[in-house]
Order: sequence, then structure tokens, then C-alpha cells
Amino acid sequence: MTYKLFLMGLLALLVNPNTAVADHATPERVVEGKYVVVLLLTPQGEAMRMRFLFRDIKTGRNLLVPIVFRFTIKEKGLEVPVYKSTDMSTENAIGEFVYKFPRGGLYEIVLEFEKADELEKVYRPDDWSIWVPGQTYNPFGRYPIGFAEIAGFIAFFTALLIFVGSIWWKKKKGKPFEIKFFGK
Repeated sequence: MTYKLFLMGLLALLVNPNTAVADHATPERVVEGKYVVVLLLTPQGEAMRMRFLFRDIKTGRNLLVPIVFRFTIKEKGLEVPVYKSTDMSTENAIGEFVYKFPRGGLYEIVLEFEKADELEKVYRPDDWSIWVPGQTYNPFGRYPIGFAEIAGFIAFFTALLIFVGSIWWKKKKGKPFEIKFFGK
């Protein structure tokens, strides 16, 4: 039984979630019960591509009317924005922007948008909180290896050492080593 849990934990360590840029909530924000705005973040070289998708909550389809949107990027804990966009418009309910963050850390994305058929109404979904990986020195290439990656490697090799050590200890005591999967 212990080996099953150990192997499942070892497998979980192999999946490294540190490269993802994520919000603690979902990437979707519901605005006034009418619209859904989705923020998708993808790395593009050293920059980050931000893609806003605007959908109708009832149908789930993209909004057909043109949308004018603007956003502000704030570093978490600071009041002064790092970046403030000008008014931009969507194409097929998708608005895109590529931005190079000044450094790794926690940022807040604040969005406002207006629909072409409701110019007087400004919609503002809840803010997104995103984590941008930091750029640290790496002599082996361009991918930044940070504290989280090093901690993951240390945890993996420690678990591997414990696993191999337990096999060695059982053999030393003269007990047969068996791995049983699912009670068989």
C-alpha cells in the first residue's frame, strides 16, 4: 500500500506545474450575468501574449458586435500601473496584445470594455491575478530555472533516493521486495 502511494506521489512530481501562468480562480470572468470574458496567456519569446475572448453567457457564442477594450497591468501590491493600454478593438470577439513584463512576479490585469451597440455602458469584470515566471541566470540555455524548478528537482531526487533506499533495506534484511498494484 505504501508503495502505491509513493509511486503516485512520484508520478505527481514528474508533472511540473511551475511553467504555467495561472489565476487561482478560473480564467473566465462573468460580467453582470450577461457576458463571459476569458483571458488566455501564452508565452511568445520573452514576452507574453494576452488574448481576451468575449462571449455571450446565454448562448456561449462569441459576441458579434465590435468591442472596444482597454486594460491596465499592475504589479501586485503597487498602485502605479506598469502598463496602461490605449483603446483597442476586437476582431471576431477576440482581442490580442503582446507585452514583455519587466520582471517575474505577481501581476493584476484590470479590463474595461464597451460594446458598439451600448457605447454609454462600460463593463468591468473582476481582475485577473497572474504569475509571470522570472528570468534568472541559466548557463544551459534560455529557459529560466528558478527556485520552484530547483525545489521540484530536489523533491524528485529525494523521493527517488527514499524509494531505492527502501528496496536496499528490504534486501539487506532478507525480505523479498514486491510491488503490488491494486491489491493483486
